[in-house]
Amino acid sequence: MKKKYKIILTITIILVIIIILYWPWFMMVKYYVFEHDTIQPPPPEITYGEFPIELIYEINGKTITVNDVYICKYNGYNDALNTRRWIGQMKSTGEYAVLLYHKGNEKIFCRIASPGFFMGEKGSQSVPPYTVIKEKNTLFSQSSSVVNENELYEQYKIKIVSWSFPEPIENTFE
Repeated sequence: MKKKYKIILTITIILVIIIILYWPWFMMVKYYVFEHDTIQPPPPEITYGEFPIELIYEINGKTITVNDVYICKYNGYNDALNTRRWIGQMKSTGEYAVLLYHKGNEKIFCRIASPGFFMGEKGSQSVPPYTVIKEKNTLFSQSSSVVNENELYEQYKIKIVSWSFPEPIENTFE
């Protein structure tokens, strides 16, 4: 009787190991052979754009005006999410948003809108509110979180006064 249980246990363990090792490969093959839609929509007609922005904010009672250019580039198609990928960065700094505050390993950014919005992507943010993002880097990790207006002022004495940007372009995606 004990020998029968040992054989069943051994077979069960071997099957579990085989499933753990080969299941991801099986799922990938299944996806690409049977479910993958290989037809991607064509790229947009306009794949690059520069948009002047102005951001006015106060930090510790001092008013700062940032005039910069937001560069947007088409970066291919994301099969997994079935969406176009866009890259956006500030011309002067190369950052993805306006840097408001930097001290030690902590940065506060103000992102005005997504690159897809500026490039006329349907379904992107329609009314671009600014988003304040706090990033904290440590030796082994990076974290980011959205900061609300109250927290921004209470912790950092920063207040967004105004922002302006041009209308998004009219782009063709056919």
